[in-house]
Amino acid sequence: MAVPAVLSTRSTPWRHLYRSLVRECTYLPDPVAMDYMRDYVRSSFRENISEARIRGITQIKEFHLHRRGRKLLSLLHRANEGYLKALEKVLLLAYGRIGKRRYFLMRPLLPPQTVIQTFDDNWQPPSALMTLLKSQSNQRTVTELGMRPVIKSFEPPIPKENIWGRPIPYKRRVNIRRRWYRLLIDSCLPILPGQDWGVLHDLATGKGPWTLPKRRKTLAVSQPTTFLTPEFLVHGPAKGPTFEMYSRGRPHNITRRLMEKLWRKVCALTPTMVWDEPRDRWAIQWGMIDAPRRISAHKLDREKGIALFEGVDPRTGQTSHVNRAAG
Repeated sequence: MAVPAVLSTRSTPWRHLYRSLVRECTYLPDPVAMDYMRDYVRSSFRENISEARIRGITQIKEFHLHRRGRKLLSLLHRANEGYLKALEKVLLLAYGRIGKRRYFLMRPLLPPQTVIQTFDDNWQPPSALMTLLKSQSNQRTVTELGMRPVIKSFEPPIPKENIWGRPIPYKRRVNIRRRWYRLLIDSCLPILPGQDWGVLHDLATGKGPWTLPKRRKTLAVSQPTTFLTPEFLVHGPAKGPTFEMYSRGRPHNITRRLMEKLWRKVCALTPTMVWDEPRDRWAIQWGMIDAPRRISAHKLDREKGIALFEGVDPRTGQTSHVNRAAG
C-alpha cells in the first residue's frame, strides 16, 4: 500500500513501519492471528491516511501514531521471537478476548445502537448477555485466570434508602444501573464466529494441521576489522553479556507443544452459544484448558516385570536374607 504524500513527506518513516508490521504479521504462528493482525494494520493505516487527507494531521498526533505503531511492532516481534507474554497477548487480541475485536464480538449480545436505553425502573439488561455472564461466573478456570473483572451481583446494587433514611432519587438509580451495565459489558467474554472457533478448537486438541511460518533470512553484518571504532574511542570497551535482555522473560522455541498450551488457555476463555429449541433456552459450552490425556500403547515385558520383584516375599513384602546379603 502506497503511503500518500501527506504522511510520507515528513521525517517519520511511515512506509518502513508499515512494511515491517505486515512482515511480522506473516510470521505469526497462528492462522487466525496472522489474518487478523494483518487486517488490523491495514485498516489502521487506511483510517489514518483518510483522516490526514480530509482534516490534516498535526505533528504531535503523527508522533503519537508512530509511537503506537512502534509498540505494536515490538509486540509482534517479541511474539515471533517466542516471548510467552507477547505471544499470548497476540492470541488474545486475535480471538477477541481483549482489545478492539472483543467489542466487535459483543454487538450480537447488545441491543442495536438505535435503541435508546433510559435505565429507568422498567429497564432490563439483554437476556442473552445475562445468560452468558451467569455461565461465565460458574467457570472456575475463567475466574482463576482473571482475564476480565468478576461480576459480584447480577442485580444493580441499588440501596433501599440513603444515609438519611429517604428513598433513593430517580437520577441516582439511573446512574447506578448505567455503571452496573458498563461493568457487565466490560466483564463479558463474547462468543467467536463458528469458523474461528473450529480452527481454535482443532489446534488446541491437536487435530488441526499446523506449520510454523518460515522467517526471511537476515543479512549477515560484517564485523569491523579493527577494534578502534568511534564507539570504542568515545564510550570505551563494551560490557560483557548480562541477563538484562531476559528481565521481561526469555524467548522460547515455538513448537506445536508450546502453541497447544497457549491455544488451550485461549480456548478455555472462549464459549460457544446456540439456541436449544427443545429446552427453549441458550446452550453454552466453554473450551478446555487441560491437556488431552494420551494413553500409552507401550506394554511392559512380563519377564522384566517379574524381575523387578525377584526375591520379594509375597506374604510380607520384604526382600529375603539371601538378597540382602548379596546386596
